[in-house]
Amino acid sequence: MTIEFSCQHCGKALSTSDDKAGRKAKCPQCGEVIQVPELETAEMATEADEEGLAPPLPGEQRMKNCPMCGERVPASAKKCEFCGEELFSEPEATARGHRVIEAGKVLGTSWEIFKKDMGLVIGGMIVFNLLNFAVQLPQNIMNGVAGALEAQGDKDSAMVCQIIGLLFFPLSIAGQMFFQVGMFRFVLNIVRGDVAQIGDLFTGAKFFWRMLGASILFGLMVFAGTLACIIPGIILALMFAPYGYVLVDEDPPGIECLSRARAATKDNLGTLFVVALAMIGVNILGMLALCVGLIFTIPLTTLYFAVAYCQMTGQRTAA
Repeated sequence: MTIEFSCQHCGKALSTSDDKAGRKAKCPQCGEVIQVPELETAEMATEADEEGLAPPLPGEQRMKNCPMCGERVPASAKKCEFCGEELFSEPEATARGHRVIEAGKVLGTSWEIFKKDMGLVIGGMIVFNLLNFAVQLPQNIMNGVAGALEAQGDKDSAMVCQIIGLLFFPLSIAGQMFFQVGMFRFVLNIVRGDVAQIGDLFTGAKFFWRMLGASILFGLMVFAGTLACIIPGIILALMFAPYGYVLVDEDPPGIECLSRARAATKDNLGTLFVVALAMIGVNILGMLALCVGLIFTIPLTTLYFAVAYCQMTGQRTAA
């Protein structure tokens, strides 16, 4: 079956297969991001009749009322653009945190997505690592200079360089955190079949402070658990593992992404442990292949937890 619709930006008539319903893509004429409309259903028609509204025409975006402010917003919207109210539908709200997943399905889906978008996934990972290298470069240079000066016996100058290197440390951490948030968004777009671009890596500003706070708390919990007996640290790491994906996907306030991540993983800790072991094993194989294999295994295994997050929260994936 074919879905026929028009670009909301330039009006170009478009068509695609029904398996692309709800996904995002670029208009071939104007290049703007558009969303393929969902298929019409009897339920939609009934709802329109009850509200006294005509059902949407083919290609017309379905709308709904925000329960908080009453404004009309797209039916697929997760947050009201007028008042900021979260707009999860009843099935979505019920599914979040209550979907039990299987490790085999997570790995299989990740592999299919990787095969389809291998160039984009690998390219994004290479750019991400280069960006991280760049933000750490000033500190590494100063540490290297300090080491060379100390070897020559100039301890005073070496100490000055070490102090300057320490001043670069917060900037290095901030830069890595910024690009890590962008990486979460980039990978999630690939996994869901949405438009994914290298530019996604530079979209972390909106989430930066929340990501920083959640990461600090996450790190402290895992560190404390590891000191206690290692196993509690592993459990805590798995319990809150998808908090970064929750942050960029649901845009929750403060550090609420941690509690929402915990809700999603509640019944899936065993599966996530198997997925984590698979991640380690696959990357070990990459190292055994003269480390060249890591170019492929690291991007592949990066998809694992993004796919697991989408499956745990009942979201569609690209495979």
